[in-house]
Amino acid sequence: MVETEHFSVRLPNRLLAEIRAIAAARARPASSVVTALIDEGLRARQCPGVFFADAPSGRRAGVAGSRLAVWEIVQLWRALQQDRAALAEQLPHLAAWQLDAAIRYHHLYPEEIDRAIEDNARMGPALPEAGDLGPGPTR
Repeated sequence: MVETEHFSVRLPNRLLAEIRAIAAARARPASSVVTALIDEGLRARQCPGVFFADAPSGRRAGVAGSRLAVWEIVQLWRALQQDRAALAEQLPHLAAWQLDAAIRYHHLYPEEIDRAIEDNARMGPALPEAGDLGPGPTR
């Protein structure tokens, strides 16, 4: 169980209204919404280039300027035996800072990323690459 401590803070009415709206939409206590927002903010500060977004499976850490989740980059990096140069070759559309952000996030929060990789693996095999689909239908 996570240890907690009471901490009082004054919030501008605008922020409090947004927090209450999120809490109502998700049927969660406002305190848990505030905790999650602070946690994500601190994580993003530790790993510039990482942001958080809603996904079908819940909140996920993503890499700014891309549509990739951190776990997707880390999964590929592992498949490449953690070869940073090979990762850059496989993802030429990403800048070095984007790859570094994903790897840094993984180093700081390995359990979260490992769980995301495992969850994805349980969902079934990945879709085939476009070139693996074979010839299209003939007319």
